[in-house]
Amino acid sequence: MFSAQGYDAVMLIADAITAANSDVPESFRAELAKTSDWEGVSGTITFQENREPIKSPVYILEVKDGKFELKDTADVK
Repeated sequence: MFSAQGYDAVMLIADAITAANSDVPESFRAELAKTSDWEGVSGTITFQENREPIKSPVYILEVKDGKFELKDTADVK
C-alpha cells in the first residue's frame, strides 16, 4: 500500500513538471494545485483549493496472521 502511494506521489510530481515544462518547484507547484481526478495506482486524487488531497477510494485494511487483508473500501468525495 505505501509503495503504491509513494509511486503515485512521484508520478504526480513528474506529470506536474511535464505540464509546467519546468523542474523548478515554484513553476510546477501551480500545476500540482490544478490536480483533479488524477488516476494513480492507489486510487483517484484531487487537490482542494487549500491543497488538501481528496483521495478515493480509501482502503480499510486489517492485519490477520501478520498479513494485511482488505476489509473494505470507502469513496471520499
